[in-house]
Amino acid sequence: MNKTLKNILILLFFLFIFFNLFIIANDITISIKNACNIWFGSLIPSMLPFYIISDLLVNYGFIDIISYLFKTPIKILFGLNGNASFVIFFSMLTGFPSSAKYIKDLLEKNLISFEEANKLIRFTHFSNPLFIVNVIGSLIIKDKVLGIYILISHYLSNFIIGFLYRNQFVPETKEVNFLNSKSLSEVLTTSFLNGFNSLLIVLGSLITFQILTKILYHYFVFNSYITLILESLLEITQGLFRLQTLNVLPNIKALLATSIISFGGFCIHLQVSSILADTKIKYQNYFLSRLIHALLASIILIIILLFTNRI
Repeated sequence: MNKTLKNILILLFFLFIFFNLFIIANDITISIKNACNIWFGSLIPSMLPFYIISDLLVNYGFIDIISYLFKTPIKILFGLNGNASFVIFFSMLTGFPSSAKYIKDLLEKNLISFEEANKLIRFTHFSNPLFIVNVIGSLIIKDKVLGIYILISHYLSNFIIGFLYRNQFVPETKEVNFLNSKSLSEVLTTSFLNGFNSLLIVLGSLITFQILTKILYHYFVFNSYITLILESLLEITQGLFRLQTLNVLPNIKALLATSIISFGGFCIHLQVSSILADTKIKYQNYFLSRLIHALLASIILIIILLFTNRI
């Protein structure tokens, strides 16, 4: 496909969305309000504090401590310098797409190399552990034990991906200690701005995919399974809550949930791609690893279910 034709198709697509802003204005307004409510009510309280605190910790030497503590295992398991452990640790706590922000921050401060950044983006796609256990396990599947199994499968498959790629992009660089030269007020201001800028990208992605979903439903009627697939591919929260409506066994819901969060949905992919846009980190590495992640996590969950006599 030549560039002119590609641009024409993209233009027609956006014109189609533009006109639908008027055709189904009320429905789209409700979708935008829903996206803003999710962002303001859930994402800001859960993500912004971690973004600000992590930025402050990097600027005031915490990364040197965590690098010292985990230098050896990180080098053996993933072929990375100890500074990379900061990205892994905080990504596990905050959930996606925070890993992209942490990777970008450390790369800009020369605490990790470009090669290490490309490796990290492959296996630091973590969903928030409380979300998996309490929301997916207890609320959606209504089985907290299955939520714990999903958590194990999701995290373990990430680590396996990191282990498999440990011999690729091995940098010949020494670890760099970052010394802050800014005042506390400057660091706080920068941390606030960086945190909100990242969250604005998240908000824009949420609104975009809420609108796309509403337009699809205006023109097409899908059965429950196709609806689940579409919503999961576009925005995972909608897809996960759609699982509640399916009349299938809890184990099947657990497998579907594992695949959904491990792939991430294109809303998360857009957020990651936007955060990394000016870094030259390859989004393709992230995308291909998410396909492997979804498959591997599902296989691990099946093995766990077999060993625990849940199948």
